[in-house]
Amino acid sequence: MNALAVPANASWNAAVPRLSADIPLQPRPLSRIPSFGPRPATVPGPVIDTLVIAYISTIVLLGLGTIWRIRKFPITRADHEERVRRLAEGEKTVEARAG
Repeated sequence: MNALAVPANASWNAAVPRLSADIPLQPRPLSRIPSFGPRPATVPGPVIDTLVIAYISTIVLLGLGTIWRIRKFPITRADHEERVRRLAEGEKTVEARAG
């Protein structure tokens, strides 16, 4: 019988320790994985420049998109008070139905 095989009549509580016996509790550090990318000193400068430009561009675009989206939903004090009033009425309705 395979070490991971669980007999058909075994309970789930008995199967879990056997199935998870080979799963490490902590992941291996990336430095111990021999084929994990190039050494830092061997990455060409233009590659790093391109990655930095892509990162900054992405952050700026996400920020501008967030600002644009927030501006599409203007809220005033009166709007806020109206929403709070409607929420309070909704709570009363739910309580009346439950009670």
